[in-house]
Amino acid sequence: MYSKDDPIEPPQGSFQLKNQIWDLEILLKIQHFLWKAVSGALSTFVQMCSRGININPICQRCCLEEETINHVLFLCLHAFATWRCSGLPLHGIQSTDLEQNIAELFNMLHRRNIPSSISKLSFWLIWYILKSRNEFLLAQRNVHPMEDVKRAMDRNEEWNNTFVSARVNVVRQVRNSKWEPPPVGWLKCNFDSSFRREDKIGGIGWIVRDEKGHFLKAGMVIQENVTSPLQAEALAFLFALQQIWINGWRRVWFEGGSSELARIINTVVQDHACLGNILYDIRHWMSKLTSCSLDSVNRERNMDADVLSKRIVGVNDNVVVYNSPPLWLVYYLYWPYTT
Repeated sequence: MYSKDDPIEPPQGSFQLKNQIWDLEILLKIQHFLWKAVSGALSTFVQMCSRGININPICQRCCLEEETINHVLFLCLHAFATWRCSGLPLHGIQSTDLEQNIAELFNMLHRRNIPSSISKLSFWLIWYILKSRNEFLLAQRNVHPMEDVKRAMDRNEEWNNTFVSARVNVVRQVRNSKWEPPPVGWLKCNFDSSFRREDKIGGIGWIVRDEKGHFLKAGMVIQENVTSPLQAEALAFLFALQQIWINGWRRVWFEGGSSELARIINTVVQDHACLGNILYDIRHWMSKLTSCSLDSVNRERNMDADVLSKRIVGVNDNVVVYNSPPLWLVYYLYWPYTT
């Protein structure tokens, strides 16, 4: 029992190091994991023994030393092999002091001989070192060190290609650049297209949200034999209409990136030399919906669909559908467009 006169013990771990963790530009789950490591809150065998749990404190992976937090992340044979396979400098991260090792990871952020694109790789690496330890204990799966390195590199690259580059390249517009929800009882489908003239390839991206901005579905598809940006945009609208019908949605507000297509559709142009039969197909599918409207918006308000339409050109699949938003799309989906 504690009384009001008992001194309050400060939490374990360096206050300065914890501040660096919360200032680190990386996923929140990685920040939380690092904070728990510094605070001594990861459930290693030694930590569990200190809480009165009667278990063997020896690391079950190497069977050589007690399983402390520092041992799991830096000193275990598997961790040491993973660090070596990563190609990152090992100097300074093989200490018996956990805080010194983690502080050295932050020092890597500012070293000139380490490219900025991999300066945060070390944080992803220790995350996957811990995950592979848990897989070993809970699923009896012995992950090879190179697999940990590959997983860490893939996530680090994904982070750089989306969150970091987006922060640099996306212009943070004022209120009129934010995604706006549809009226109550409606859904909104944003769609966009990309066009590669040299090989007549079009990329299509579409995403559906409800009146509260909740993600419902998204996808991207490759379209061949496309002859113009306008035709690519019309094909994107047609594909989005078909996906809406397939999913049983009937009251939908569409937003695309082409003011010319919106003008053609909304002024009931009966024929168009560039669009041909595509225009008739669009009108057919629009007529099947109970309520349907089409507006054009600037790229900032249509950024998520724009990103989808460009990304499909660089992947191996011709059609991709998402029932939940992938990590790389979350930045465009929730901030700043729906806040």
